[in-house]
Amino acid sequence: MTFRIARFFAPIVLLTLSALAQTVPSAQEVAAKWRAAIGEGHSKAPTTAVLTCSSMEDGIPGNMVERIGLVRVVRFTAGQSDARTHLEYRRSAKREFDGADLVLAETINQRRDWNGFVREMRGKELERLRTMASERQVLVFGPPPEKDMLQPAVSLSEDGKSFVLRFGAAGMQRITWTIDAQTGLPTKSEHAGEDSVITSYYSGWGTLEKPTTETTTPESQNRAFRGPRTRRHGEQPGNQVKGWAGSSQKTLFPRRIRVTETDKPDYNMECTGLRFTGSLSVKDFAALKPGPSDTTLANVVPPIPFTMEANHIVFKVSVNGREPMAFILDTGADQEVINETRMAAFGLKAYAGTTTTGGGNSAPYGYAKDATFTLPGVTLSRQHVAVLDQTGLERALGVPFGGILGYDFISRFVMEIDYAKKLITLHDPKKFNYAGKGFVVPITFDNGIPFANGIISVASKDIPAYFVLDFGAAETMTLTSPFVKAHDLANLAQTNATVNRPAGLENQFFAQNNVRGRIDRLQLGQMDVRSIPINMSVNTSGAYASANFSGTVGESIFSRYHVFLDYPHNRVIFEPTPEADKPFPKRRTYGLSVLASGEALRTYTVSAVRPDSGAAADGFKKGDVVSALDGKPASEVTLSQLRDALQQENTRHSITVVRDGAPQTISFEVKLISLDRK
Repeated sequence: MTFRIARFFAPIVLLTLSALAQTVPSAQEVAAKWRAAIGEGHSKAPTTAVLTCSSMEDGIPGNMVERIGLVRVVRFTAGQSDARTHLEYRRSAKREFDGADLVLAETINQRRDWNGFVREMRGKELERLRTMASERQVLVFGPPPEKDMLQPAVSLSEDGKSFVLRFGAAGMQRITWTIDAQTGLPTKSEHAGEDSVITSYYSGWGTLEKPTTETTTPESQNRAFRGPRTRRHGEQPGNQVKGWAGSSQKTLFPRRIRVTETDKPDYNMECTGLRFTGSLSVKDFAALKPGPSDTTLANVVPPIPFTMEANHIVFKVSVNGREPMAFILDTGADQEVINETRMAAFGLKAYAGTTTTGGGNSAPYGYAKDATFTLPGVTLSRQHVAVLDQTGLERALGVPFGGILGYDFISRFVMEIDYAKKLITLHDPKKFNYAGKGFVVPITFDNGIPFANGIISVASKDIPAYFVLDFGAAETMTLTSPFVKAHDLANLAQTNATVNRPAGLENQFFAQNNVRGRIDRLQLGQMDVRSIPINMSVNTSGAYASANFSGTVGESIFSRYHVFLDYPHNRVIFEPTPEADKPFPKRRTYGLSVLASGEALRTYTVSAVRPDSGAAADGFKKGDVVSALDGKPASEVTLSQLRDALQQENTRHSITVVRDGAPQTISFEVKLISLDRK
């Protein structure tokens, strides 16, 4: 009996799907039904919609007011007129602990961050934000006319119940909309994020305006998708529904929006108000004013000494008047990041939390406020900061860290880095005037991270690339896995197919899995670097699995120059030093991976021994705990000193380790093996 029923219904289902597939409408037909479904009474330019929603993004309650302007611009070219809709957008987000503002207009593209700092949007970041604003404009006013759509396309969803409409607009990415075939209303939209896909789900369609009373009838509901008046989800005959005061045309909007993003927690928005002004106000889309200055510089600011820890710039900073602690300089960070384990020592408390993605993995991520950073002659006051457990970094570098200084710190100054003398000088950007003989690499910021266009050359091929200039990356270059695959670099540039993993730190946010390679040349503006050993990512998650950029250029290249990080003028200046043209040293290893632990980070544990290495031949084993180097207790040796000793070929050392509870001493001569061998 069950079998017969299944056979009976199967042809009907197939016929229904087949018939629907054969009648997939055009983009314009889907758009017209959509516009009719939401109501078009306020879709004539010029007008401004004011949308109010509450949100729980990052677990922080807050409210967001968005002003969306619909402007019809007529341009005349060669005697022909062309009318197109221009987007004007302003968003003001006020959360329980912080807030931010955004303006996107024809000549103004600005963002005011949680510290009141204003910067201009450009490049991919601007494209992404304009896409987000366009998504909101389409929700409010409906899809644009077909002539304003770029590359429109319609297909049938897998379940046959929806149409999938894709289109873009000038200066924006394509958005994919899923439209319910029966109601004509969107159920979700998708577009690319920074290193992710952002999907929004829409439900609870209704009116959000000032209440009036209107009684619906079965007849008015039955004509839902033959005209501009539509039935709301869950509306029953005879129900009283809210309508626009003084308007005969109803506009529907989703009351509930659920947002999902790759490697981040979902969050919900509740939309409570939508009104139309019927005009545009210049003030609504005016340039943003920065908050009060948060930076104090003395007339004379002494240079800041730094050290290189595992090829990372580290210097001492005081937070909230506490004892100075080491911080890493990292242009790959879009803000200041406090080490979660040091919060109490700085007098800070975390609020809310989300997830962030590092070079390889995701990690919990929180926030704090009122962090004041002090160095001799410099104060950066009352900052909002991110909070992240950086225990893994401490173990890898063997130094107790207070955190990371990124865009929110670097952007306030022109930062001069003298690698030869290991000094950083902070200049007032209002007074700085470069008169040296270095060359300039223009940069574009995306979420506070500096990017630059470049070219790599390998096997007589020149390949355009889009790089992060990452002063928090120790290596020369690391290319993303999609970039490696797209340009067949595993065949053209690979020198060793062995995957290098951060032994003992595989789950850390910064973890990377790379193979070794070499390129013939890197060009960044006038920077011209030859024969470079590189890393090529094989990551399947994290930033290095992103197709949005080509890779990072790091400290092993930058440290060959005298550098000015001039964020206020969107540039980095490089002055060549005698190191700039020297061949890169061969990458070789003794084969012993060691991590630090303990309160003082002076307990050193062997996390891996490379097969066929000198360390393996000399008898070291994973899990060995180093108690002495050449007779000196481990408590008196830094991790850097231990690693340096293991890189000096043909030198003799003795290391005492504790294995299975018993000490034993291994005497050996350092023999290095190549990391670039096939």
